[in-house]
Amino acid sequence: MSGPARAARSRHRRDASVPPRARAARASILAAIADAAKNDCAADAKPKKGKGAPALFTAEQAELGKKTYEEKCAFCHAPDLNGRAGPALRGKFFAAPSHGYKLRDIFKIVAENMPATSPGSLSHEEYVQIMAYILLNNGYPAGDAAMTFEEISRSKVPLRFYEE
Repeated sequence: MSGPARAARSRHRRDASVPPRARAARASILAAIADAAKNDCAADAKPKKGKGAPALFTAEQAELGKKTYEEKCAFCHAPDLNGRAGPALRGKFFAAPSHGYKLRDIFKIVAENMPATSPGSLSHEEYVQIMAYILLNNGYPAGDAAMTFEEISRSKVPLRFYEE
């Protein structure tokens, strides 16, 4: 008898020895666990792009940030921000609400530790522009007001991934 067939037969025997009331209780526990997992995933669901996302930077800042990112960051974090040697900088795993990150938390990591080969070597404006590009790639819309180093360093805006 093959492995999968043996496992199915063993599982059937094991279930047959469990009283019906216990089987019903187990099924209801498994259903509750599945519901809890579904609700937990729903809490991390991606809101629609731009819907509820604050406009914190200008399109020009994001465009300049893209150029600097391609020169200074893409080697480790990949051109599409999905990660390589360095972690992904976009998507639901980077910006899940359950992580509890604020924009200032991520910005501090970027501004103090990047690029890895020369931490803190970029200008304040370049770090702001890179952050604008990261936010744009996480569904934040560009707006009319320019983001500043001081503002993003103190920002309590939650980091989220807004679906594209």
